[in-house]
Amino acid sequence: MSNLESEIELSRDLSIPAASATGRAVQKAGAARKRWQFAFLAAGGSIVAAVLFIIVNIVPRPPQGSDLIRDHPQIGIALIEPASGISLRKGELRFRWEKKGLADAYVLELFDSSLARIWKSGVLFVTSHVLPPTILVALQSGKSYFWMVTGYDQNGRTVESELYGFKILE
Repeated sequence: MSNLESEIELSRDLSIPAASATGRAVQKAGAARKRWQFAFLAAGGSIVAAVLFIIVNIVPRPPQGSDLIRDHPQIGIALIEPASGISLRKGELRFRWEKKGLADAYVLELFDSSLARIWKSGVLFVTSHVLPPTILVALQSGKSYFWMVTGYDQNGRTVESELYGFKILE
């Protein structure tokens, strides 16, 4: 008699189904799989929670309310040149602005006529700037452009200038 036959014979005598040992193994495997599925689900939830925490608490948000100061006469940024509405040649293009108290560092931005940003400076610690030659060459004669300066203080507060427009002559 083979092992399988003797197992079947024994199960008849004990009124135990022959597949019970196999069934228990399948049940154990199913339970283990469910535990792993739960573990993966819990890990996925933890990752989603961590990403949301980072987005809400760590990613810088745009200034709002009292964080942003615009056009305040004593602490804003006054744009000097190019003056709003002026037309000038590329060789005459130089940006200057006046600090009025708050900002320690600045970022100059240049926009095309649709107000799409075409250039942004790195952090500047002076109140004037000349465009890099690669950007200056790309400016087209007869086209209008806009510029503004954003200032930052040591406490992370932000101040923005007005938006001034100018036109490049031939």
